[in-house]
Order: sequence, then C-alpha cells, then structure tokens
Amino acid sequence: MDLEPLIDYLERENLGTPGVDLFRHFMPSEVEEGILVTVRTAINIDRYLGYCEGDFQVIARGKDYDQPRLFMVEVMKAFNQQGLTLGDMYFHYILPKHEPLLFPKAESDLKEVSVNFEFKFSLV
Repeated sequence: MDLEPLIDYLERENLGTPGVDLFRHFMPSEVEEGILVTVRTAINIDRYLGYCEGDFQVIARGKDYDQPRLFMVEVMKAFNQQGLTLGDMYFHYILPKHEPLLFPKAESDLKEVSVNFEFKFSLV
C-alpha cells in the first residue's frame, strides 16, 4: 500500500509537513512532535471483487499526553471517510477502530498515542 497519498492528504488537511512532522513507515527519534502513518499487517487482496482491505496505524508524538491526543483527534476526523480518492486508490471507507491509545512511557519521556484505521479501497 502506497502511504504517500495519505501523507499528502494530511498535509492538505493542515496537519503537518512531510519530512518535518508527517512521516510514513518511520519517524526519527529526534522528532519531538509528529505524526507517523505506517502499515503493520498484510493488506488483503480480493482478486474477484477487485478491492484491497486491511488497516493502517497512525502514531502521534508530543511532549505531554494532551498534545498527541489532540493531534490524533484531528487525524481521526480527517480519516473518518467514505468515497475518498487518494492517489490511485478509491477508498470505499476509512474508519478509526478505537479511541487513541497511550503508549507506555518511552525512554525519551515523549508521549505517543496510536489509532488503527480500517479501510477498503479499489485501484482507479
């Protein structure tokens, strides 16, 4: 799954700048405030119906618990969609699966929250 269109979409929604505070697959440890979009499980392909489905994870990082949680609330609003075309993917739906989950304390003392999003898309 190409995550670049999702990052571009978050940038258009004014949630950050790619490479500065928006990242895909990896966020450098020195970034104190940022949003990471990554895929941690296989994307299922239905060859008969012509769509892909699965989930992706978004992690927001900040200096205290409130900051990344507020970032994540905005990401959840942006990715609560039906009928959205991003790049060559037509998303039948993108939906958050749960409320933001606080990660255990990191060595850096920065706070991170995570939300998994389920989706189904067809290539256009």
